[in-house]
Amino acid sequence: MDGHRSQPILAQIPLIISPFVQPPKAVTLPYNYTKLPATVPAPPATVTIQEVEAVAANVKQISDFIETSRAELHNEYTQWREGVDRREVEEKRRIAPGYLDTGNRLLQPVRKTDTGSSSNDSAAPTNGTASPVNDIDKVFGKVSLS
Repeated sequence: MDGHRSQPILAQIPLIISPFVQPPKAVTLPYNYTKLPATVPAPPATVTIQEVEAVAANVKQISDFIETSRAELHNEYTQWREGVDRREVEEKRRIAPGYLDTGNRLLQPVRKTDTGSSSNDSAAPTNGTASPVNDIDKVFGKVSLS
């Protein structure tokens, strides 16, 4: 098959251009752009020991700076965290004084003694099977048809 001729079956398929695909655009260069000279000097093939030591010293200086900055930030964070914890404890002591000072951490509910029962509770049936009529009677009173 020839690569430069299109296939007759493929020529029948219409092509759909996607609006999301953008063709590449030409790069515009500034007016003051100057080309590199044809004879650009090559980078040095050998590196001296002094250059390596200078780079190593620079790396050591940067790593020391980063380590001291990290230590200072960690110190600031721990001070901030301790302040937050201290304020939370002060707030808890303000709300419930003496609670944090005792060893009792589990609060037990205490039953409230009922001094007087309400009239609505005494009128309610005690058998637990309340019908809708009984509920209506509770609200509107006893209604009878006669």
